[in-house]
Amino acid sequence: MRVPSGYTWNMLQVILNTIGIEPNYAGDTETETVLRFPRELTIGEKSQLDTIMAGDPKHPPVPVGSKFQIKDLWEFRDALKTVMALEFDIYYAESVPGSGHFDMIQMHFQTSLSNQEKNRVVSAYQNSISFVL
Repeated sequence: MRVPSGYTWNMLQVILNTIGIEPNYAGDTETETVLRFPRELTIGEKSQLDTIMAGDPKHPPVPVGSKFQIKDLWEFRDALKTVMALEFDIYYAESVPGSGHFDMIQMHFQTSLSNQEKNRVVSAYQNSISFVL
């Protein structure tokens, strides 16, 4: 099975949460997704991986408990700009492994925002989070 790169994160999370081991490499060929692990998988782990891959790991599993959804900032950006009445650019800031910092999405504005504008940004972004289950 080939997992398109946009869905790789879901696949890696499902593998980590199910097997308990994160692949140290995930890549695509034209026909399949290639995974490498930091150690040889046991027979049981290989069986679990086969089950995961056969079950279409592009999509998140059905939640056991509550579920919230957060709109993707890139997809939501035009609506967010309209609601906030502010223009911004979006950037990705990757953390350094082991640094204690997190990967982040940054919104850059061309001017320093007033407190009222900052509150509009926070309020608009809070509305991108919804309770589903």
